[in-house]
Amino acid sequence: MNGLSVSADLLVNMVQSRQTNSAYSFGYLFKNSEIRNIIGYSQDLAVRARVADREMLIALKANSMRLPDQRDIIALCNGEVNVKKIVKHLKRCPKDVIKGSISKLLATIEDPKQKDSIKGVFELSDKIYERVISKTEEIFTKLEEVLS
Repeated sequence: MNGLSVSADLLVNMVQSRQTNSAYSFGYLFKNSEIRNIIGYSQDLAVRARVADREMLIALKANSMRLPDQRDIIALCNGEVNVKKIVKHLKRCPKDVIKGSISKLLATIEDPKQKDSIKGVFELSDKIYERVISKTEEIFTKLEEVLS
């Protein structure tokens, strides 16, 4: 486009992870989603849309586990999380790859160099950061145990 290359992902009836090759059909995603009010930085920036539930989002992001996905997972762990539901979603993934992803996330939250990166993206205070990191570690340690 105007001399710049453009790429696009076509999602035909499913979302498939490049890292795990695991696929989630749109029907499965629909079943594990809900209509929510999504609010931006102000009330003026709001929309009502279907969004995958917290556990589905965590599982989808655990499939790729890039640093932005890790930060999103940490933020998603700042609420009620049903570990059994995450396990159910991850059962379709190669166990060794997911276990590696979990280890990667646990290493990231233990690395003091990542603190500013994680805090900055979500504008977290030190107190909230410590609580969310502790909860993330608890959730992913349970996942690691269950998936072993």
